[in-house]
Amino acid sequence: MLLKKLKLKEIILSIVVVLSGLTATGQMPMQQQAPPAPDPSTYSDEQVENFANTVLDVMTIQEERQMQMMQSIEESGLSVDRFNEMLMEGQQKGQSAIEGTEEEMQAFTESMAEVQKMQQNMQTEMMSAIADNGLNVQQYQEMMQGYEQYPEMKERVDGYIDGMMKEE
Repeated sequence: MLLKKLKLKEIILSIVVVLSGLTATGQMPMQQQAPPAPDPSTYSDEQVENFANTVLDVMTIQEERQMQMMQSIEESGLSVDRFNEMLMEGQQKGQSAIEGTEEEMQAFTESMAEVQKMQQNMQTEMMSAIADNGLNVQQYQEMMQGYEQYPEMKERVDGYIDGMMKEE
């Protein structure tokens, strides 16, 4: 159970990274600094439960899509580690500075295009999961910020998530 909780916390943080910056229309906002999270006591139990359900739904989507991305990369002939090395090299030095064989470069280029398409689809699915649970992206972001900033909000959300995971 402790391992599951630690994994859940890692996934919640990665969800924040994936969804950070998305607006209700799915576009990147002009301003990156988020306003302070609302006081968590303003959220009803129903809102917190909806948020907890959303977190679990988004986490499931993210886990499934990440596995598909890794499989796609490996099917291209690259290991995930090699793909990540090439990705980091491209981010640090520029795409033209990536070193690799001709086969690696072709596999990387094709995999990168596929992964980007999968990421866009994953974001769309996560935004749909948010809406399906009665929230919009802004509300989700505010509640996630509250989850990270306020121990009492974290405790309320974790309580719902623990209860839902015991039901499974």
